[in-house]
Amino acid sequence: MNKSTVPASDEIWSLIKETQKNLKELSASQKETDRQIQATDRQIQKIGGRFNERWGALVESLVEGNLVELFQSRGIDIMQTHTRSTAQWKKSKSDIQKREFDIIVANGTEVVVVEVKTTLNPIDV
Repeated sequence: MNKSTVPASDEIWSLIKETQKNLKELSASQKETDRQIQATDRQIQKIGGRFNERWGALVESLVEGNLVELFQSRGIDIMQTHTRSTAQWKKSKSDIQKREFDIIVANGTEVVVVEVKTTLNPIDV
């Protein structure tokens, strides 16, 4: 091998230092990219939560719109419907239960609570 084709040790160390510098810059750039991805993920989750709330309200209103007709077609008169009603009661001094009822229909003597699901999981059945 010819001496002119073999890089000098100073040149090798210079290349190593430049490579280390480039790796540090790349690492810093990757950290910034990761931070931006995390921020975007948080924004998407926030928007997704708002969408799910609106989607649930839309589906509940669609169901409510047909409930009176559905019950009346089966000979059950409906006098009132209530949406997104909440209830709170104490099971014990420290255990307060809170529930939301999607739709409550009543006719003066009977009450039916309707739970509207847009996603059905085995635990919901």
